[in-house]
Amino acid sequence: MPRSETVETVYDHLDFVHALNVYLNAFAGASTYALRKGFHEAGVDDNQILMFSELMDAESLFLTANADTVYFIGHC
Repeated sequence: MPRSETVETVYDHLDFVHALNVYLNAFAGASTYALRKGFHEAGVDDNQILMFSELMDAESLFLTANADTVYFIGHC
């Protein structure tokens, strides 16, 4: 039989894991929503392709963009 402190620690850990799962599962949806909103603000309607006319640089708002890649993104 585990001690009451051990049981409390396990439940605290489970609470943390469940909260982390909620965050990780919601992050993709929030990111997709923000991308779609940004597309609309840039004048790109649904079912259109956005193609960047210049390469990315240090001022780009993409966390992992390469400076030598031409990017295009489609959404529906």
